[in-house]
Amino acid sequence: MTREEEITMAADAASRYESPSFFEAFVTGAEWADTHPHWISVEDKLPPTSDKDDESDDYLIVDSDGDMNVGYYNKMDELWFSCDGSILDVTHWMLLPQAPKKGGEE
Repeated sequence: MTREEEITMAADAASRYESPSFFEAFVTGAEWADTHPHWISVEDKLPPTSDKDDESDDYLIVDSDGDMNVGYYNKMDELWFSCDGSILDVTHWMLLPQAPKKGGEE
């Protein structure tokens, strides 16, 4: 099932108990959440990895001590690594925010 189908199905189910405009608001909110960084539990989902080296892109991560870092997931080893190569016990991850544009403009 695609993400769009999941959103539509959830919106249909929820809108049965709400006003008709609830469906549009639900879909808009879900689409917004998909395009804005948010924490994802490693128990719910792991990041995609490349077929070439089984490593993910870099992500903002939180370890079991609550410390934030930047690191990546290695699917073959089933381990998270910080950018300095340390192995981490990661609990959550999220996309890195976009860097500011030249001149500090957003």
